[in-house]
Amino acid sequence: MIVPGTIAIISPLVIGFMPGLGAEALGGFLAGATVSGCCWGCSRTTQGAWDNAKKSFEKGVEINGEMYYKNLNHTKPL
Repeated sequence: MIVPGTIAIISPLVIGFMPGLGAEALGGFLAGATVSGCCWGCSRTTQGAWDNAKKSFEKGVEINGEMYYKNLNHTKPL
């Protein structure tokens, strides 16, 4: 975990002090890193919910009084 942490700290410094780039490039880099980090975080947090839903349907789940199971016909009642 030392290498990823070092990259996260060093990258903005390198871009900020690189000749010919300046504040606009640094702002764009930080904005892109923030947006991609938020998207990555959202996808990581919802992955567990999808897994729990899949496990629920494998066991069978009751929705509006009807039991649904995972089968070859997707999720039609048995």
